[in-house]
Amino acid sequence: MITLPKRSRANVDANINIVPYIDVMLVLLVIFMMTTPIIEQGIEVDLALMDDVDVLELTHIAPVIISMDKHGVLYIGASKIPATPEQVVAEIKVEMELNSNLKLKVLIRPDKGVKLEKYVELLKFIQKNTDIESVGMIGR
Repeated sequence: MITLPKRSRANVDANINIVPYIDVMLVLLVIFMMTTPIIEQGIEVDLALMDDVDVLELTHIAPVIISMDKHGVLYIGASKIPATPEQVVAEIKVEMELNSNLKLKVLIRPDKGVKLEKYVELLKFIQKNTDIESVGMIGR
């Protein structure tokens, strides 16, 4: 029988060398540490002054919000129960009595389908029947 010579294999080191990965990680860490303060500084902006803005004073309480759907039906606050203009005025008067030393605001939130006449009628009715100083409209 013929005997073949044994091949000698070199011992292969199959371990992962992590030193280059650590070097890359440290370089990236230094780069991020140096760029972060630059990003945080941002751009300095001088904001415009607003002259005609009503500043909400601490003497105001939460406003009475009146919603008006596209058919002109009124709702007070978050209630889903329809209200008449007389009920709206009564609610405003109750709020005025409860908070007699504070200024009460009334905000009307009409649907975009409401005709302007209905909004103006409600506005006039509220101003005629109450001593409210501030009635506004909520819109987009």
